[in-house]
This record gives sequence, C-alpha cells and structure tokens, in this order.
Amino acid sequence: MCGAAKIDCSMAETVTRIADTAVPDADFQAASAVFSERELVDLTIAIGLMNAYNRLAIGFRVPPKAAVSE
Repeated sequence: MCGAAKIDCSMAETVTRIADTAVPDADFQAASAVFSERELVDLTIAIGLMNAYNRLAIGFRVPPKAAVSE
C-alpha cells in the first residue's frame, strides 16, 4: 500500500472513530504532509458521507447487495 493510500485508511479509521480518537495531532500532521488542504476537506467529506450511508443502511436493516444475491 502506497503512502497516500495508507494515510487514507488511517484518516478514515480515526475520523470514523472520532469520539474515541479526537483525530490525534500526529494523524492530522501525517495527512497534511501528503494531502493539500482541499484534498483533506474532500477526504473528510467522503469519510463522513460513507459513514452516514452505512449508518442509514444499518438503521433501516438494508443488507448489502452482495449478501442478497447469494
């Protein structure tokens, strides 16, 4: 996994678990070293949107399509 992808995954995890992590300064600094301010905004919005979709699907008991097609 390349540096940017590794940071993507790390940011996704820490932002998703923000109540537990509060996005540590080290994680933010690592992401800031790889991404521009605009890219960090876009990444954070994408993470939040994916979390919202997941929570809606779980809340409404919508199974993943892959699970339904089996």
